[in-house]
Amino acid sequence: MKGRWDSVREAYTWAMENIYDQCHKNILFSVGLRNDWLNSPWTLYDYAVASKGFCFWLDDSDPQESALIEDICRKGNYRPGAIVMGYAKSGDDLLYITNKYNIGYVVSDYYANASFWSSYPNKSFKQRSGKAVKAEPGKIYVSIVFSDGDNVQFDQNALYNIWTEDKERGKFPVGTTLAAGLQELNPFLLEWYYSHKTSQDELLAGPSGYQFIYGRDYNEEGYEEWLALNHKWLASAGFKTGCLWHTSYGTERFYRYAETSGLEGIFNGDDDVELDCHQGIVIMNQGNHLFKEGDLYNALADKAKKLDTSKAHFMNLYPIAAVYAQQGVAKLKREAERLEKDYPGRFVFLLPKDNVATAKKYYKRHPEYIPWKNR
Repeated sequence: MKGRWDSVREAYTWAMENIYDQCHKNILFSVGLRNDWLNSPWTLYDYAVASKGFCFWLDDSDPQESALIEDICRKGNYRPGAIVMGYAKSGDDLLYITNKYNIGYVVSDYYANASFWSSYPNKSFKQRSGKAVKAEPGKIYVSIVFSDGDNVQFDQNALYNIWTEDKERGKFPVGTTLAAGLQELNPFLLEWYYSHKTSQDELLAGPSGYQFIYGRDYNEEGYEEWLALNHKWLASAGFKTGCLWHTSYGTERFYRYAETSGLEGIFNGDDDVELDCHQGIVIMNQGNHLFKEGDLYNALADKAKKLDTSKAHFMNLYPIAAVYAQQGVAKLKREAERLEKDYPGRFVFLLPKDNVATAKKYYKRHPEYIPWKNR
């Protein structure tokens, strides 16, 4: 087909005129042969073929190609729940375009054998609610949430490796983000996580719920419908907490998300709130990104030196699975032991849902201590 058209626009215009109407009405794919394809080819192509989703490989940072992506999204007249799978040249920022057209992101460039795994019936799951412990003045209550579970190839690879290879898993409380869409894309994988979950594990939603969206940019006309879908998928995945990005804390749109999500706690990925409690839902900063061993210790040692010891404090930290994955739980455990040696009795590590339950109970008794910034 090379040389058939004189420009990229001419090629995609032909595709939209001749192929688009035969494609899946709910799925797009941002897939292309990157310069690493010879050594590490993308594995999503089987699903693109099987589902007959329209595929494009365009650079949304280029004005001309960005306009083409807009044309592709606009032509489909998509309803909330539509998705773009794969990955983009710009990474996450494809959302700036797709969210305007009711299209969420399911990052999945190296996700393998999706046409096989998605051929089985959906399954739903349950977890217990968070349990509060007694919060004491001077102590710092900390939860840990592993990224990047909204990306289903991380669920299939890096996070799976943590769960299978780390001998210390189950000896330290850790939350693992997963894609709620695994109920459909790979119910066996989600079931595997549930069947291998220890009492020290929690499964929770990656950003921003059942799809990756920038909540502040999502089409207003479709937002309420998206929120209803979000509630349904999070509930059937059994998630009690989740991460939320780029939804502008303090705005009506943020609170609509919180109130309709069904979650007990939300870890906000922006730095516009430290901690809040809205209608019984704890909103906590997602916290420092951890890239290597020592990052947890440094972040918490700094807090131990600065925080008022007359109050209890609550926080979360966010190890990046792509670089912290190998023996990740063992690393966290070593850092926690080092903190206990240097700051005895200051830190209490809890599962994310137990941390937000403890914060909720504490701030119900001491509302004057809630440290939100937009007070």
